[in-house]
Amino acid sequence: MADTRPLTVTIPDGMEFADLRLTRDPITLDLEFDRSVVELICHASGIDSAIFWQAPEDNIAALFAAWYHRHIQEGGAPDPVFEQIRSEIRDEQ
Repeated sequence: MADTRPLTVTIPDGMEFADLRLTRDPITLDLEFDRSVVELICHASGIDSAIFWQAPEDNIAALFAAWYHRHIQEGGAPDPVFEQIRSEIRDEQ
């Protein structure tokens, strides 16, 4: 059975949500981002990055959603790509 315990992640000091450089593929609409940012987060958190790369994409989505939520709560600027994704999710519900 899969481990479903929540993870505690550490966003390294000075790292911003915008560092992910989120974009969407214009054809597939797949989310593209700077994978090295996730690797740095994993290193700072002491977790194996395989939890994001070799597991359901729900894991990376949960990381981004939690980070974005905190980013906005702390007064960060909205990210147009992530806002588009959030809008699509709301429309599907």
